[in-house]
Amino acid sequence: MKQSILFLSLTLSAMLASAQVTIDNDLVLGGSENDVAYGLLSTSDGNYLVSGYSRSTDFDVSANNGLYDYWIVKTSTAGAVIWETNLGGSGDDLARCAVEISGNYYVAGFTASADGDVSANNGGQDGWLVKLDGDGNLLWEKNYGGTGNDLILDMLAASDGGVLMMGYTASADGDLSASYGNNDIWVIKTDTPHGIVLKHGIFIWIVISTPGRNIKYSFGVLTL
Repeated sequence: MKQSILFLSLTLSAMLASAQVTIDNDLVLGGSENDVAYGLLSTSDGNYLVSGYSRSTDFDVSANNGLYDYWIVKTSTAGAVIWETNLGGSGDDLARCAVEISGNYYVAGFTASADGDVSANNGGQDGWLVKLDGDGNLLWEKNYGGTGNDLILDMLAASDGGVLMMGYTASADGDLSASYGNNDIWVIKTDTPHGIVLKHGIFIWIVISTPGRNIKYSFGVLTL
């Protein structure tokens, strides 16, 4: 059954005990295949950035590189599409989250590709970070992981200007320094340089969770 991105802008009524939530506006985006949204970002210019993935090549989706692609859509508050872009390769590429820093957008998730827009893959699924300018153009991309499956599920803009990402990993090689068995919680800190090409996506540190349980997942990260 076709899944579509359903974007709801909700307006709260007066702060009463019996207050009801009403739908102020709604927007359906996608094509004839599966299109799924995971991330929603309020941008500094007063618009919205939706991040997810798509397998469509029609209607609102302009292209596809094979299987699922990152699909990133910028809309106005009125629901008009400002721009949309798909990124990925011949494998599955699934975007989960986005942040804005200095007018650019950083979108993260995971990829099983090693072609198209994805320059490399360490094996299985890698975490994948892309940087877009304000018009949706790809500035650079970087994959993270080892020979197992390594997924980025959430991210935030760190106070020092870097990007903090988290998810889980089944690797013990490549960019990973350790593994406690099965899936481990994975936290990555990267820089976000301005024109310093050699430092794009360089690790500042990685943290693996402490042992205690065989299966460990992490689904969110927040500023402390």
